[in-house]
Amino acid sequence: MQKLYSLSTEAKANKTNNAKLKVANSFTWKDCAQRNKQFTEELDIKNIKSEIKIGWISTWNTKCGIANYSRHLANEISLPLKIFAPNADQPINVDENYINRCWEIGEDQLDRIEAELINSNINVVIIQFNFGFFNLEAFNQFIIKLRAQHIIVILVMHSTKEPEHNKEKKLNILGAGLKNCNRILLHTIADMNRMKEHGIIKNTTLFPHGVVFSEAQIKSPKKTQSRKLIEYTIGSFGYFLPNKGLLELIEAMKIIQKSGLKIKLYMYNAEYSIPESAELIAEAKELIKKNHLDNAISLDTSYHCDEAIAEKLSTCDLMIFPYQKSDESSSAAVRSALGLSVPILVTPLEIFDEIKCLSNRTEGFSPQHIADAIINSLKNLYGESNQYQSFLDKLDDWKSEYSFSSIGYQLEGMITACYQDQQSDIDK
Repeated sequence: MQKLYSLSTEAKANKTNNAKLKVANSFTWKDCAQRNKQFTEELDIKNIKSEIKIGWISTWNTKCGIANYSRHLANEISLPLKIFAPNADQPINVDENYINRCWEIGEDQLDRIEAELINSNINVVIIQFNFGFFNLEAFNQFIIKLRAQHIIVILVMHSTKEPEHNKEKKLNILGAGLKNCNRILLHTIADMNRMKEHGIIKNTTLFPHGVVFSEAQIKSPKKTQSRKLIEYTIGSFGYFLPNKGLLELIEAMKIIQKSGLKIKLYMYNAEYSIPESAELIAEAKELIKKNHLDNAISLDTSYHCDEAIAEKLSTCDLMIFPYQKSDESSSAAVRSALGLSVPILVTPLEIFDEIKCLSNRTEGFSPQHIADAIINSLKNLYGESNQYQSFLDKLDDWKSEYSFSSIGYQLEGMITACYQDQQSDIDK
């Protein structure tokens, strides 16, 4: 006050005029009413959020890409939730106390999980869907029963392509259930179009697959400056499964070796709990030995936690995903590489369309196509043109939209809005 008193007449007049303008612009009856309205709406949202109880149906704490996706996404939700997971013979770690294992993958009846949801007073259900998880007839009836009890159902579809090897897995079996869902979250435009063909339009939403971006990635000098093609470290990552193109990648290394280039391949491809995986690994080891590639290829089929695999992948100059075929909508393994700012090389499949702007692509699927693309990608990334920096610039723009924190915030807003809408309908 003393400082104000000592001001000149002109300075006092300026302050007075500024105060009048502020009051005139910000303290009208309309502005006050708007602020009061906003305050009451925020109170309503807080009250609504306190009523929401989420049941999260997914694989969990197992060697499964969707289980890993679920954990990252659920961690970004501030609302209380409980996980309803299938029984698992070999969980990775001891289950948390909020995990309820109460169903079997592919079982004909889902009555037990329905009863567990009701007993837990769940009013919002988030379901991670893959064709292999559920008997479709039982799953269709399960959704219909939940909606009949005014339980909100949000379905995250990790695949919309009907499996070629199982003719009984048809989307039209889920017709009534899908139309009853409050929201169906789809990862790609291709998924949206596929659902449109089945008449599912009004409740579908494009919802990108999330990415964990590492803040502690290992910085290598070779990734920050242009250099000649002398010696590189490349890698592969994901479960050792059919159609992943891992045998083709080994054959590609044979071609690269004959070209005289010094490239070391580290294959971080964990064995999956099916016989085909073990058989493929045995075949891969034999192929490496037969072609004298022991010094050029390191094969690691152990399962590593996120932190351990991040440290290994971050040392690579290029990650290769030579998939030959896929019914999945997106690849979690690819996003692990992108989260570490490691450039990727992929085959021309629909599963990789969402990340086309960030990926190098092969022209085809053969070992020769893969070998040529590896050589050209490394030259372009770290040669005279130094495209690695351009890749980093594009990745920075991509992070804000695709981080798990961003899509988690989006999902929480969607859950709240669905609950609010349903309560309004019930009150009418």
